[in-house]
Amino acid sequence: MDTLLAELKEIIERVSGQLRAIVGAQVAAPGEWSKKQLLGHLIDSATNNHQRFVRVQLEAELRFPGYRQEEWVAVQHYQAENWEELVLLWESCNRHLLHLVRYIPQDALSKLCYIGEGVPITVQTLFSEYLTHMKGHLAQLLS
Repeated sequence: MDTLLAELKEIIERVSGQLRAIVGAQVAAPGEWSKKQLLGHLIDSATNNHQRFVRVQLEAELRFPGYRQEEWVAVQHYQAENWEELVLLWESCNRHLLHLVRYIPQDALSKLCYIGEGVPITVQTLFSEYLTHMKGHLAQLLS
């Protein structure tokens, strides 16, 4: 788990400045998300996972709903949001996740959780998949 935490810390430190440097029109191609919407999606991912990482420490059975990511992005109007505010929110959410996950008890990391209709995964795997998902979208954002 220490390796995953170090990876998240490194991502936050490296990418925050790169995200701030993105300027100019951020209009999406038809059927795709703009950079603002993509970063908003990563914020949604962070906030959904925040709930999971808190609840894993408080509840015996871990069943979480999935979320309708397209609708989440649409109703939050990320395209109309200030870019710097989005970057700050992404950074803050992930710094807090780094803090939170660091304190999850070892026994809780091996708990199984169910998300939507998916197969059960451990909390540690959930965190690993969160990082993989984030890295994929950050690569899109920074390309």
